[in-house]
Amino acid sequence: MERSWIKLRNRALPKYRQGIKNFLDFAFEHTAMGDTIFCPCKKCNNYFAKTRDDVEADLLTIGILPSYTHWFRHGEERHFQTCDSLDSNDESDGDGLSEMVEDYCAGFSEIVWNLKVSCSFCT
Repeated sequence: MERSWIKLRNRALPKYRQGIKNFLDFAFEHTAMGDTIFCPCKKCNNYFAKTRDDVEADLLTIGILPSYTHWFRHGEERHFQTCDSLDSNDESDGDGLSEMVEDYCAGFSEIVWNLKVSCSFCT
């Protein structure tokens, strides 16, 4: 399935909207959670289960995690690489790792902020 839409910054583009539709179709065909899936937006970070309409709204307004290109939380099988299968001539600048860490931490920052706001001891 084509996933270049994930990297688009302009979420109003037809290609981004079609990507969301294709993702949601795939995810809801493979869910074992009834009428919900984990939301892969930058805020929910695949931690919160939501309905199709809510996930679509989040993906349009907040955006999808840019590093979430292998949809293992939504029905795709995980494929693990061994050290022997890695290409030693890989000229990657490491941006993929920093994006994953950034996406991962963004979800926790929001959770911690929400806890501080709602905590009577912190105010």
